[in-house]
Amino acid sequence: MASLARKTWLIWVVFAVVIAVMVLLASSPRTVTGAYRSGSLNWLAGENIYGEGIHGYLYLPQAGILFLPFALLPHQLGEILWRAFGIALLAAAVWRLARLQGEQQAPLFFLVMTLFAIPLAMNSARNGQMNIVLAALMAHAGIDLAHRQWTPAALWLTLGVALKPLMISMFLLCGVLYRPLRRRLLLAFALLLLAPFLTQNPAYVGSQYLLFLEKMQLAGNPGNEPYSDLFGITRSLGLHVPVSWQTVLRAAAALLTLAMCWVGLRRWGHQAGSLLLLTYTAGYILLFNPRTENNTYVLLAIPLGFFAAHAFLVTRRLPLGALLAALTVFMSASYELTRGHNYWLNPASCLLFLACVTFLVSRKPANPGDPLAMTSTMQPPSYPPSHTKP
Repeated sequence: MASLARKTWLIWVVFAVVIAVMVLLASSPRTVTGAYRSGSLNWLAGENIYGEGIHGYLYLPQAGILFLPFALLPHQLGEILWRAFGIALLAAAVWRLARLQGEQQAPLFFLVMTLFAIPLAMNSARNGQMNIVLAALMAHAGIDLAHRQWTPAALWLTLGVALKPLMISMFLLCGVLYRPLRRRLLLAFALLLLAPFLTQNPAYVGSQYLLFLEKMQLAGNPGNEPYSDLFGITRSLGLHVPVSWQTVLRAAAALLTLAMCWVGLRRWGHQAGSLLLLTYTAGYILLFNPRTENNTYVLLAIPLGFFAAHAFLVTRRLPLGALLAALTVFMSASYELTRGHNYWLNPASCLLFLACVTFLVSRKPANPGDPLAMTSTMQPPSYPPSHTKP
């Protein structure tokens, strides 16, 4: 089994090398890191890090500060190391979650989850997007919640907010549902807000915070630009949902997500409930963030891979595993499958995945073989004793 784990780590290394080669050989590489780099360098120079319109740098100043080690490197080296950092962080999260299944099951879970995670991470890694880092940080936080490691979980959540504001959904949800986290999150968030003042003069920092709020208001209302959220499905059907109704539906979905996570924790216990929180939070972000792109669906890489591994290795529900494999193909190759840009296939696949999870949540957790029971609490399968002659 140790050999299998090493071979799976090698798959991640090969993945990182392939991405590096793609970056080196591309005449005009697909990348979004220019926005991160300009934000970092503008912060260092004391200039405005937020441009006009709904595009460009869409993060807190802290993200630019944290990206500085990559921004100051030679361009191609910074591009490659940034991608390698995201891939390593994601691979570590997959391995940590696999280890929750116990030492015997961990290598197999690691392999299956890897085979599901890498296809969903491919486009995000190739483009150098922050989404792959966000997916990893969400998973690390969920794993530490499962371990009741409150301080590390608070740090992962706060770092996620620093790097991408979308993490605020999981940050707030965890603050509501996990009492031991509340003081830690408040302290960590206060330190997060104060940290930029150590790197620039207070007036400049305050002005950038105000510009950030203005930028978020603009970016959160992309107008008629199509995105792959829930309303990408309705737009593809020719149905226009007014912005006011979209806001109401997002708020209702937030309350429903909170309720489902609360039910998951109450019904399935702390460990499995923490995994459900990670799953539902990722689903909420993908379906109700008005700027969701197809590449953002890397957020499902770890939750979907985990449920698929359980279906194949624990409960032997092969049809469920095959369905999750098909959804992975749909989401990771949506452009190719639909011969161009589409805004319905990924959210529809996400909805179907969440429906499967909700069906599992609705079932009574009767025994350790249930799909949501964490294998770290399972006993090895028992076999009938062999018959021996007296």
